[in-house]
This record gives sequence, structure tokens and C-alpha cells, in this order.
Amino acid sequence: MKLKTVFSASLLSLAIAGASSAMAEVSVTSFSAGQAATAASVNANFTAVANGVNTNEAAIAALLARIEALEAEHESTTYQERIAGSTYKLSWTYHAYFGADKGDGSMTNYIRFLMGGGGSTIIFNGDGTITELAAAESEAEGSTFLYDEDPMNDPGGVQTNNMDTNSDSWEDTSGTTTWSVNESTGIVTIVWEGEEEDSFQSSEDGSLFVRLGSVNEVNDDNQRVVENHSVHFVRVPSLP
Repeated sequence: MKLKTVFSASLLSLAIAGASSAMAEVSVTSFSAGQAATAASVNANFTAVANGVNTNEAAIAALLARIEALEAEHESTTYQERIAGSTYKLSWTYHAYFGADKGDGSMTNYIRFLMGGGGSTIIFNGDGTITELAAAESEAEGSTFLYDEDPMNDPGGVQTNNMDTNSDSWEDTSGTTTWSVNESTGIVTIVWEGEEEDSFQSSEDGSLFVRLGSVNEVNDDNQRVVENHSVHFVRVPSLP
């Protein structure tokens, strides 16, 4: 599994970083052409090399033992244990195109676009609730082409794409937003304030959740709606 390979590679990098200081540097005597090599000097070089090999062999053994211990520790924990108490940076983006009725009789149907995104800090509390801090979102919506702002009274006059912009910010410390995780699939489910439910795929180590989605359907007004969105949770490393 690719995610497990990434996790193992991360363990290897950490373990190597911790063990590198224990690796031996071998210093030997150099001889020049024509210089007599004494038995003591040659034996000293062999001894230095042998000591270096033995030291490095011990460091490598310790490194492998550390990797095995970290992998065993990881495999013995659950998704719940890996996620609970962690803080994540949440970010999302979306864009859509949809048919609409202009409403003034000058144009029966036309295409509008919507694009936006936002982010927040999410804390997955150990009691199954979520705390959301510093949340903010902004979006823009408008026509995909310009048209007369007042076609009845000023045809060919001021052009517009009827652009609307919106923004919002909030925090949720109510304890009504909850989370859970399926231990078999790694699917994290969040119920926002007891109402809307979203699901995200977790990485094996619980450091990343993602959801990519799309919509292509006809709405109740018989208009086509095409939408794409992406959502990412990235765990904030805990300081030592």
C-alpha cells in the first residue's frame, strides 16, 4: 500500500537522523610512493578499519531495531488513537458552473460561475467532539460573459457580468460538531453542529484527510449544475 510505504520511509528518515551521530569516521595513516610501511602502521590502519566497521554495524543494528519498534508501535495503534487530540489545518476550494434564469425577460437562460474557498484550524478532541477556530471563507459569483446592464432602457450601454462576492468567518466551540472514524476503512466522518455530515479518507498514519468531489446534474429548475471541490486536513506537528 502506497501510504504505508510513505510512512515507512518517514520512519527510516527519522531513524537515520537519530543514528547518524553514532556512525564511526575512520582515520587511517596514508603512505606515499617509496615510503616504507612499518608493520605497526599497517596494523594500526587495519585496526582502525575493523573498529569502524564494528561501530557502524552496531549503529545499523540499532537503527533497524528502532525502525521495527516504530512500525510495531504504529501497527498496534488505532485510527482513533492516532487522530484524537490532534490539531489540523483545514482548507477547501470549490468552483461551479450552472444555468440560471436572468429573470428580466432579456435573456431566458445564461451560465454563471461560482468559485471560492476557505480554511480553519480543527481540533479533534478525545471525547469525539470538534473545536473549529479561525474559520473564514470567501466566494465570487458572476456571469461567464458580459451583457447589457439595462437592456430595456439603455441597450448597448453599460456592460456587466453581475458579479457578487461574499465572505464569512466563524468559530465553533459548542461541542455539537462530532467526529468518528471507521477502523476498517480509515473513513473519518464529521457531523457539523449535529446536522450536515461529511466523510473524508484518512492516510494510514492519520496525518492527512482528503475528499475530492464533483457534481454534474440537472437541478429542480431544469438547469445543469457542474461542480468540483477539494478538501484537505493536514495535521499540525506537535512541538517537542
